[in-house]
Amino acid sequence: MNVPHKLLPFFLLSWTVTLTAQMRWYVDVSATGVQNGMSWEDAFRDLQEALDVAARGDEVWIAEGTYFPTTDNDRGRAFEMWGGIRLYGGFEGWETSPDQRDWQEHPTILSGEIGLPDDKLDNSFNLLRVYESDTATLIDGLLFRDAYMGEGESDCYVEAEGECFCPRINIDHSCGGALYVQTAPAYLGGGLKVQNCHFLENAGVNGAGINLSTFERSGNIDIINTTFESNTNTSF
Repeated sequence: MNVPHKLLPFFLLSWTVTLTAQMRWYVDVSATGVQNGMSWEDAFRDLQEALDVAARGDEVWIAEGTYFPTTDNDRGRAFEMWGGIRLYGGFEGWETSPDQRDWQEHPTILSGEIGLPDDKLDNSFNLLRVYESDTATLIDGLLFRDAYMGEGESDCYVEAEGECFCPRINIDHSCGGALYVQTAPAYLGGGLKVQNCHFLENAGVNGAGINLSTFERSGNIDIINTTFESNTNTSF
């Protein structure tokens, strides 16, 4: 995917374009079919393969299991996707509608534990970057855990014109902060909507849970039915 590289997990830079015909792409780490992403049986096993082919207006459905952004211990690698894609996790692998999911019973985990077990110093810096996002971008039913940027850094970065809607996500045990939302200077009203989420035991300097930076312009953040538990902030 030819996108600018930044060591930050959520990176959203949005624009306005016309929606294209919607495709649905399937991902299942245990799939045994031809792996073309066209059905649960033939699902991609690698999440990044689905994100590479998905276009604005498409949906990516991800079955339960643990997904790593790299297999070569490159801490700078993260999952990368364009805005306008609807990303759903928490499927068992037979569903025909997101409403049939039990995302807590069948967790879809994006994990930064790419190196030695229980050694955070070789974990991924970040887990997901989303480019050119707006209100059509959806991240739903995923568990992000074990990213490690290091003490005093921000490891989840969102630059958005418009909103990214994140219902039903958990961000656990990441160092560098859980989610940083930055509104682009040229745009008024960028922001984030977080609903039914859980931020657990994250650490950071400026906002261990969520930090919204707006370059002295207006920015909106809606937090609905969301739990912040045992997050540690060292700046404020």
